[in-house]
Amino acid sequence: MAAIPYVILPPKSMSFVMHHFTSLSDPNFPSSLTSVFNGLAANQFLIRGVLDAAVPMSAEVYNPGTTSLEAYYDAYNVATSDWLASDTSGYSWSVKNIHTVTNAPNTAMNTGPLVFYATVEDSYAYNAGLDPTGSANGAPDYSDTRVIQFTLDENGIPIFRSVDTFTMSANFSGNVLGRFMTLNNYTSQVRIFQLGASSTFTIGDPVFINTSTNQFQRSNTLGDVPAIYTTLGIVSSVGIPSDNYFTFAPFGKFYRSADVSLTGPVGTTYYIDPTNAGQYTTTVPPNNPFPVYQIIDASGNVIRLTSSGSSGGGGGGVGPTGPTGPSQGPTGSTGPTGAGGTGPTGPVSSYIFDGGQASSNYTIGPAFDCGNAS
Repeated sequence: MAAIPYVILPPKSMSFVMHHFTSLSDPNFPSSLTSVFNGLAANQFLIRGVLDAAVPMSAEVYNPGTTSLEAYYDAYNVATSDWLASDTSGYSWSVKNIHTVTNAPNTAMNTGPLVFYATVEDSYAYNAGLDPTGSANGAPDYSDTRVIQFTLDENGIPIFRSVDTFTMSANFSGNVLGRFMTLNNYTSQVRIFQLGASSTFTIGDPVFINTSTNQFQRSNTLGDVPAIYTTLGIVSSVGIPSDNYFTFAPFGKFYRSADVSLTGPVGTTYYIDPTNAGQYTTTVPPNNPFPVYQIIDASGNVIRLTSSGSSGGGGGGVGPTGPTGPSQGPTGSTGPTGAGGTGPTGPVSSYIFDGGQASSNYTIGPAFDCGNAS
């Protein structure tokens, strides 16, 4: 039988037991991660994941642990930008960093095909906001929690394998899908913190980034100036969750800084670099500048621009149309009359039937005439 070409790889989705390290005195804590633990942000957590078993399949995928193609997913396939979700609560965390551990107190818990260590984050403090205790705690539910690892599609929606692969709570998929449908900032909505947003914007305003102030500004007050062609999107909400926030629907696609590693102040535009293959530049190329990304916040998140602008601006729109030229040139002089004089009259192209004309059934004329008896 001929080999089957696997064009679309199976979803990367695995079941783990996640151990949450809450203290350096945890008997399972690897000392090599002390600086990582001490450097955690308020909404970040250090965890260890222990996979039940590798997930077998027929398709072969690259495995970072063996550095070769394998017909399974295992702990080595967990990567930054993946997500973990609690089976019981649906709380979800994004994987920010993967750590290699070789000095775990229990050597069986060193990084390997069934074990990984990671810094995870309660993105946008979403879990913390749901905490019913009022403590705004977005941490894992228990010291050891059953979790599902998964990835997101292009629209920011979770991708799972067949649900019968795991023994999960009945509300798991609804809880997780609800979380991403409520806060999907990947393609449709982008939330921005900017002081005075509620008094600056209204729903429906087109917005751009003023690179002189590194602030968002309405572009429908600019008039016919080049900056209007750097408009990024349309304001869709104002004052949620506070007066200093607004949300806009981008014309291009939103990317987190973890996915596109670009640096610079808000408003920085990156162009295709025509002199370095595979590189971007913040210097406007002298010929055919093509802007690709614009940084939209201090975290380095970006919008992928939809098209190149008319000049060295931020892109995202088509340049203005030039003035219309004259409709036609002047009429030339009349040429000389041809020799031979006037030619014979051509055949008549139209006849009108005359029912009252005895001598002819047809006569030339502009009207139907039945009144002539002679």
